[in-house]
Amino acid sequence: MTTDADAGLLHRVVLPAPYYQRDGVTLYHGNALEILPALRFDLMLTDPPYGIALENHARGKERSDTDWTIENDDSQETGQSVLDSWGGATIAFSSPMKPWAGKWRQHLVWEKGEHVGGGGDPTTCWKPTYELIQVRNTGPLDGRRDGSVLRFRANKADYRFHPTPKPIALIEYLLCKVRPKRVCDPFSGGGSTLVAAKLCGIEAVGVEIDRRHCDTIVRRLSQGVLF
Repeated sequence: MTTDADAGLLHRVVLPAPYYQRDGVTLYHGNALEILPALRFDLMLTDPPYGIALENHARGKERSDTDWTIENDDSQETGQSVLDSWGGATIAFSSPMKPWAGKWRQHLVWEKGEHVGGGGDPTTCWKPTYELIQVRNTGPLDGRRDGSVLRFRANKADYRFHPTPKPIALIEYLLCKVRPKRVCDPFSGGGSTLVAAKLCGIEAVGVEIDRRHCDTIVRRLSQGVLF
């Protein structure tokens, strides 16, 4: 899909005009399954919809006004299909309750702290404070051999812009460990992967199906507001 051997297939996919393109970062608005075959990259780092039909159980004003609807989150079908379509280096966030199928080298744990986030009914469930990060087909890691529990506090302010944000610092860390030439995030969401790649000086391409999130990403990249 992203190799020279597959170049003959690229003419079959007509890419839309970029929603944003500047400083080595390109964003497309559309369906990842349709756009991905025409993209070139050597690492997929993404946070697919977990297929958990996320709901907002918050009772406080801070989170009660937030729309937590995520496109294609009613099942794992879309996320799994995109992951299955790419056989190269992959880092994918996942729910501990519903990890992605397939052969993975390792499952890391992102310990995100107790001050934000949640999941499940707060009246009956302990508060989830971690998520998984599944890794496959990456090369040698850069730097020392770190532990597999990654402690990066989720940023409270990020939840104003996306229901499942990932800290830019965490994405920067992952990019620095595997050092891709070009990273792809087919579920760009709030844009953390693209912002982190820009900060690291790594080329990046993203796809996002929700226009609201595309606008958020453009603001973050254009204005340098790393919220």
